[in-house]
Amino acid sequence: MIEISSSPLIFNLHWLRETDADLGTTLTPDELESAVRARVLKATEGALGEFRLRLPYLDRRELRRKTEVLGPIPFVRRGTEIVPVLKPRLALRTLAAELVLTNPAWLAAPTGRHRNRFRVWQRVSHSLQRSLRRWIFDAYFHDLRACEDRETSHTVIIYGAARINRCHAPYDFTYDLLDFPARLDTLEVAWRYIGTSIRRLLIGLESRLIAGGRTELAEKYSPRFYEDILRDVRSRPRTFAEIIASESKLIDGIIELGASRTAAEMCAFADSANLALRKVAGLDLRDLAQRALHTTTALLEEMQEEGLFAAH
Repeated sequence: MIEISSSPLIFNLHWLRETDADLGTTLTPDELESAVRARVLKATEGALGEFRLRLPYLDRRELRRKTEVLGPIPFVRRGTEIVPVLKPRLALRTLAAELVLTNPAWLAAPTGRHRNRFRVWQRVSHSLQRSLRRWIFDAYFHDLRACEDRETSHTVIIYGAARINRCHAPYDFTYDLLDFPARLDTLEVAWRYIGTSIRRLLIGLESRLIAGGRTELAEKYSPRFYEDILRDVRSRPRTFAEIIASESKLIDGIIELGASRTAAEMCAFADSANLALRKVAGLDLRDLAQRALHTTTALLEEMQEEGLFAAH
């Protein structure tokens, strides 16, 4: 049952734009943007009182046609907030704008010639590479029927076990696959000395398959076959290279976003990240881009507390 307040209906507007920002501007219903007013009021479900209203980030070009851009967007109520239901690209760009334009850790993160610039973004890259290996592995094997496609599942296992790029100053933060497919040198670095990691992942998969009554399939994922699985992926490396490339595009985009913090870079990041994650091992994993931004934010806040952002 919805509680009805005796207070008048007002909105605290939170809306970042390339040319301006409202970070709590109080509006009456009549003062709302005409392009969204009817749907925002409907989303209040007839309740009165104070609501926080969020609108998506718009650049200069979109602001000139804001009625067209905002017109199709639905709104929903979440407690005392009215929020837009955005498509993945606009949702990602809006989150990126929220973070890089308002979050103290993003605003203070080192850029340019700061003495700790490489150290900070190297740490971000290492964290995201490890996280993406775990996230993509978990997403792919969420449904154990994925194990029936052994070619792709082998690739995801090797990706989950792969070594991260250690990064090299000043600008090398991810794997660069310019030598692929003519050479496999870069991929060989990712595959080096990962036997223990492969076996660890296989132990978990084998146990889950046995518990699910798939004993015959579980036999094919026995840890004793780890070398065969690695050999299979090395003989057909294209899917593995595609996953590494997607990872690199996402991480490079986040680091560039932190360095430039411009409207153009927010748009470029949203486009690149959505394209990179639209199809990974057959899955739409675009939601991982927002997860990666939140992970980066937490890490930047941690490093800021450690004093790594102090003036050089």
